[in-house]
Amino acid sequence: MTDRRSTITLNWRPAGQPARRVDDFAEVPYTPRNATRRQERQDHASSPIHERLQNWARWANAKERFIARSATAAFCDRLKKEAGLLESFSDERRRMDDEDAYLIELSLFHLRGTQKAILRMHYVEGRAWQPIMRVLQFPVRRELFESLLRTAQAAVELMVEKNTERQR
Repeated sequence: MTDRRSTITLNWRPAGQPARRVDDFAEVPYTPRNATRRQERQDHASSPIHERLQNWARWANAKERFIARSATAAFCDRLKKEAGLLESFSDERRRMDDEDAYLIELSLFHLRGTQKAILRMHYVEGRAWQPIMRVLQFPVRRELFESLLRTAQAAVELMVEKNTERQR
């Protein structure tokens, strides 16, 4: 069944087959890895729900939105503002759509915990995708993060549409 060899050589080959040459490797043309996925990410970042979620993040992080803890704190904040010691965020407030941000905030209550968490960590807290995946205890893979983010964005968009239909 097998050929018994008396000596071991580097060029040994089964009977009838030619010796393999070192330069017999075929060249394969270069194709960029994940070229289509990179394009999907760019299209995904310019979607309308992405812009609405960025507006929601600005609204959630706005300092003027938070209510003072006590009457004394509110009075002190008002005095600081009148004295010019407190920064004015009026231009930031003009760029925000408060009603749309509030609609998104209300819609988050109807989402699953993972979807809420990924949207809050990504948009409001501004975390990178790797720590988000570690906190959520998922494998740290970019494709999985993109998939989870798209799913969460689609879910919040659907809930916002339902909430606007209810209000009409």
